[in-house]
Order: sequence, then C-alpha cells, then structure tokens
Amino acid sequence: TPINFTINGSSSMVIDQNGNVGKGTTVTTQKLDVKGHIAVGGYYIGGGKAYGNFGSSSATLHMYSGTDGYSVLNNFTYGIRLQSGSVDRVTILPSGFVGIGTTSPSSKFQINGSTTQGIILTLLGDATKGAQIQYRRGSSYSWNVGVGGDGITPSSYFGIEDFSYNVPRLVIAHTTGYVGIGSTSPRAKLELVGSGTTTGIAFQIDDSLYAPKVTVLDNGNVGIGIVSPNAKLSVQSTSSGSEASGIQIINSSTADGSSAALRFTITGTVATTQGKVATIRQGANGRSDMAFSVANDAGNLEEWLRITKDGDIGVGTTTPFAKLQVDGSIYIPSGMGSIGI
Repeated sequence: TPINFTINGSSSMVIDQNGNVGKGTTVTTQKLDVKGHIAVGGYYIGGGKAYGNFGSSSATLHMYSGTDGYSVLNNFTYGIRLQSGSVDRVTILPSGFVGIGTTSPSSKFQINGSTTQGIILTLLGDATKGAQIQYRRGSSYSWNVGVGGDGITPSSYFGIEDFSYNVPRLVIAHTTGYVGIGSTSPRAKLELVGSGTTTGIAFQIDDSLYAPKVTVLDNGNVGIGIVSPNAKLSVQSTSSGSEASGIQIINSSTADGSSAALRFTITGTVATTQGKVATIRQGANGRSDMAFSVANDAGNLEEWLRITKDGDIGVGTTTPFAKLQVDGSIYIPSGMGSIGI
C-alpha cells in the first residue's frame, strides 16, 4: 500500500508499493521522481542555476560553478559519452581525446565515417568573411585555410593564407578552377607570380637529388640545365658527348614529305615567318633532307639551300644530283668576276 504524506490536505510526498518515491507527483516510475526543481546548496537544477557535488572521488555535476560560473561535468577517471538513439555519438576519453563516430579516438580530435557515409565537416561563415581553419605553431607562424578571409578576395575563392603577414600564398577561383600561386586573381589553369621582374627565380623543377633541371626567372628567361639563363631560352649540359646538350623537334608522322621545322620571325615585317630550317622525310627508314628557307620581298618563304639524305648540296635547287649543285651564278671575290655554271 502506498504511503502518502500530506500537508494541509495536499499530497507532499508518496512512497509507492515498489519503494519508488514521488515528490510533487503521486505517479512514480523511478526510484526518485520529482516534479519541479531540486535545490542543492541553495541553487536549482533546472531553474537556470545549480550546483551539485556528489563526492570528491566520484562523478560531479556543476550546472553552475560558484567559482567561475562555468557548467562542469566531471567523470574523474572515466570518460564521457553522448548518445542519441542508444548509439554513441561523441566520446571524451579521460586523456581529453574527443571522438565523433568513434569511441577510441587516437588524437585530440578524431572524426570517423562509415561504409555508407563519408565525412563532411561543414564550416558556414559570413557572406563577406567566409570560413577558415587556422593552423598555428605556438604564438607565431599562423596559416589560414578555407574560403574567403581577410587576405583572400573575392570571399568565394578558396585559399591558403599566411596569416602572420596577411598574404594569400595559394588561391583557387571557384568560377574557373584556376589556381594562383602568388596571385589572387589567376588568369590560367595555373598562374605563378614571382617576386619581381628581373633575375629572381619564379619557378623551378629539381630532380630527386634537388639539382635544378628547369628554371624560369621573373623576367621570363627559361633555363634548362642552368639556373641563370641570360636569354629567352638557355640550354646547358655538363655531360660529355657530341649530343649531350641540344634541342629536339619531332614530327611523329611517317608519311613522305612530313617535316619538323624551326621557324624564325621578326615582328613588324611583311612575312609571318622570315626564316625556316626544316627536315623533310624522304623514303623509308625516316631518312630526311634538310632545307633552309628565307622570305622574299613578297613575304613568302623560298627554299635556297638543301642538303639531301645522300649528302648532296643544292643551292637554288631542291634536287641536286651532285655533291654540290648551284642553279645560278657563283661570285668569287678574286678579280675573276662572276661565272655561270
């Protein structure tokens, strides 16, 4: 039979037949069922402020700490788990490691996905400032990674920012996918901006031993095998051999008449190309003639010299039949004047 304690005719506390105690209610489902607030140490649990200490060596719950005003949940030598749907969602180990999707995090913060769901961590920032993650070594060397930020404009661009100097180091434009290194508004798939316009190194490719192989200077000079090219293209090799250093021009066609050529152009003249040196495939096994052409007054290329695959040289003809054939006159500056051959 339940025991009902009444004050002035109203029920104050009930102990039911199962030993459950009810305060403020006559229907109990737990060992202690309270309808209303619980005051511990003069403060309320559920009323906005509360303080409870249930033993110095066991768990403590401070809904409101009288020392600093913080809410504190302390499980002492045990960890803490937050569940929903009877499934562990967040785990805090005694070491302080925090896990989401895992009950055994191995670092300060670990997020695990599943076989049916990957991991997406969403940072939703302001429309003008974006959202970033900052990496810092001690009190210096701060790097921000994310969308927008103080140094990345427009704020829709993704970037890596040297926050110590408020300078973006890498930017990806969301509209084009263009990548800029040293540029905040890349104009190509990859744009590199150097630190000047003279002989500083803007781009360099090294081998596995960190020996420079290709170098591009701020002034646009390109060096292959040389780090200080003094021309638009400088090629250098330190290896011995007659063909240790050079430039190769390839045409992969196997048809007769196919050519691989080097063209020379001077801006502002009539001709598009003022000179050309070409190899022209002749017959089987890839044997080729070499032809030298220059532009005439009309701006059209004319071939003036050819070395055939057989070693014959033709001047004024493309089909010499001797070791040297000249179609025209030869001038010999020895007082003999010109003679016709």
